[in-house]
Amino acid sequence: MGFAANLERLMAQRGLSRRQLALRLGITQQAVGQWFRAADPTFPAHRIQDICAILGVTPNELLGDQPGAREAQGGFDDAAVAARLRAEDEEFAEVADAVLQMLREAGMPTDQRTIAIVAQRVWRDVRALGRQTPFADRLELTLSERRSAIERKWRDAIRD
Repeated sequence: MGFAANLERLMAQRGLSRRQLALRLGITQQAVGQWFRAADPTFPAHRIQDICAILGVTPNELLGDQPGAREAQGGFDDAAVAARLRAEDEEFAEVADAVLQMLREAGMPTDQRTIAIVAQRVWRDVRALGRQTPFADRLELTLSERRSAIERKWRDAIRD
């Protein structure tokens, strides 16, 4: 069972709608909807921890490890999943800090919502570059592309 189907099942068991989940997570309902449409949704690791806390499940249960299937299929190692989530959280925090600095340099708004939106986009792009390139290099490449696009839009908006 994939992530979206598993999440849908767990939400239904708890009588939780997509709207309610979005409200509890502090994100838009559209963002939650994207998780169900994407074949392999990406989001920061802390989001997995937040979803698990809301649903009262472990990362194994959320990510598709069915009860009883762990022995049959090997399942996930909870400690390894937790370590990976912590590492991704640290990377996401680094992305958010870099985005904040980039927005300040560009003279753009630095409210939490703007930072979160841009940081999630940057995070998605950094992850899309793959693990072959060091994280710092992927982040710098992504930020330079975002910075150029943001500065162009900002200059166009000021001109109009």
